[in-house]
Parts: sequence; structure tokens; C-alpha cells
Amino acid sequence: TPLETPLAAQQKSRAQMVSAIDSVVASYLKGGKAAGMSVAVIKGRDTLVLKGYGFADLELNTPTPARAVYEIGSVTKQFTAAAILQLRDAGKLSLTDNISKYLPDYPTQGHTITVGQLLDHTSGMKDYTSLPKFGDIASRTLPRDSLIAMFKVQPFDFKPGELQLYTNSAYFLAGLIIEKTSGESYAAYIKKHLFDKAGMPDSRYCSESAIIPRKAHGYDMGAKGLENKAPL
Repeated sequence: TPLETPLAAQQKSRAQMVSAIDSVVASYLKGGKAAGMSVAVIKGRDTLVLKGYGFADLELNTPTPARAVYEIGSVTKQFTAAAILQLRDAGKLSLTDNISKYLPDYPTQGHTITVGQLLDHTSGMKDYTSLPKFGDIASRTLPRDSLIAMFKVQPFDFKPGELQLYTNSAYFLAGLIIEKTSGESYAAYIKKHLFDKAGMPDSRYCSESAIIPRKAHGYDMGAKGLENKAPL
């Protein structure tokens, strides 16, 4: 039997890896844990895997494209934090600044809250998604002031800096600080200074009305399996 050439060995190794990834993904889709997913494995400049699995739309049985677009929810926070650090590097703000410097009308209830504490979840602010009334407004489009009014009057969970507790409220305020210090809307800033520079043309701020090519539908896990996601 002739010896295996380096190229043949490489192709065999890649095929085995792709097969292993296919198997892992299949186990999730078979178990009904997801409608579909996109997987990319890149080594250096070599794209080893770029595939879509399952369905982007269960009602129409639309297969998931390799470059499907997904709503990423709170994964957005990494971009908000990166934007704050860019503005810090540009001398527009400091992580040790009191947020009152940029949001003078926000009631801190006697506390000193720094910009950095907004990012690392040590501000002590009540998370607005944990409030009972959040369920009543989650599906509605409301002015920003309405959302802020809902959580700004809530007592702090702890004194800023003493503990760490995940809170969406702090990141909402961080987004406002980005707008205040950059002079741009949050969506425009993220596109211009992060997505465009990183070569991410498929990434954008969420829109409930825009027609977005290759966008996968979202699903929730219900009592009987996957169901259409709740409006947000």
C-alpha cells in the first residue's frame, strides 16, 4: 500500500473534523434544542468549516445558510463595552468618571457610580428585566425615558463596587454615554467604529422592520418544544 501523501493526510484530517462537527451539531438538532445554527472553524487564514445546519425558518422549512444572520441579544454587551473603551482611548471619557458627568439628570440615590462599574456589573442598579412590570412593556416600542423611569426609582441591590450582579440597566446607560460622548447614535457609532472597521458587513443594530437578507427566525423553548419567539 503506497504511503499516504501529506496532502491526502491533510484532507483526511479535515474530513474527520468536519464529520465530528456534523455529529455534534446533529445531536442538538435531533434533540430539538435548536432550530438551526451556523458553524465556522477558521485556522489562520484557512476556512476549515463554514456551514449552516438545520433550518432558519421551521414553518417554511428553509435550510440555514452558511452566513445566516441571528439576533444575538445580550452578546451585544461586548460591543457596548468595546465602544466605551474606544472612547476612553480617544480621551472622551474615563472609566473612573462618575456617570453623573454624562447623565446629570439620572438619580444615583446618593451613590457614586463610575463608568467602569456599568461595564463590570458592579453598579448595584436594579436590572429592569427582573421587574414584574417589564413583561407588560417588553413587546412595546416606548421612548427611552419610559424605560429609564421604570428602573431609576428602584432601590439599589447593593452599594456600587461592593458586589457583582448582572444588570441590563447599567448597559442601557452605557449606551447613552456612548451617544453623549461621541455625538453619534448608538447604532451609527457601532457600525462606523466597530463593524465597518472589523469587516463585519452582516452585523447591525436590531430592527423589527428592516428586511435583512439571510436572517434566521428566532425561537423560544416552550413546554412542548420550540415555538416562535416572543416579541421584544
